[in-house]
Amino acid sequence: MLLQTTTSNKDERRSSVLKTHEVVMYIGDNLGDFNSVFDHKPTSERHKITDSLKSKLGSTFIVLPNPMYGAWEYGLYNENPYGISEKEKDSLRKAKLKTY
Repeated sequence: MLLQTTTSNKDERRSSVLKTHEVVMYIGDNLGDFNSVFDHKPTSERHKITDSLKSKLGSTFIVLPNPMYGAWEYGLYNENPYGISEKEKDSLRKAKLKTY
C-alpha cells in the first residue's frame, strides 16, 4: 500500500509499482482509484470512459463503494455537494433509497 505524499494524483504511485510488479487487480471506491483518465471529468464523460473499459470491471477494477461519503454523492446533489446542509443531504439520500 502506498499512501499519498505530496500530491493526490495516483499516477506516480501506480508507475512506481509497475516498474517492479505486475498489477492484477485494482480495488477502490472511486473510478479515479483505477486510472487517472477518470479524474476531473463530469459524470457524462466518466460514463463514456467506463463503457470503454467495461471489460475490466469486475476483474481488474473492483469497486467497493464507501457508503459514508464519496463522489457518488454528487449524483444526489445535482453534481454540487457544497452549500447543502447535512439535513438536506440526509433528506436527499433517503429519497433515493429503494426498498424491496
